[in-house]
Amino acid sequence: MPSLDPGAEPVRQARPASKAPRALLPICSYCKKVRNEGNDWERLETSLNERSDAQLSHGICPECRDGVVKDQLESWRGRP
Repeated sequence: MPSLDPGAEPVRQARPASKAPRALLPICSYCKKVRNEGNDWERLETSLNERSDAQLSHGICPECRDGVVKDQLESWRGRP
């Protein structure tokens, strides 16, 4: 099936297949922790790092920036 995103194919081809997760991951609906093979809950970032070759970087999405971070920044800056 062809992708609707014309830029997706080069990314798909460049993705390493060696440690790609091929199973369902049990993830908490609330905190997004993932249950591992030892039945312990760990951060999503930890799970992905152990199960794939992905390297994660953190950012703030526009929704969280406007709904959480913006208010915090304004209160730190002393704005009402």
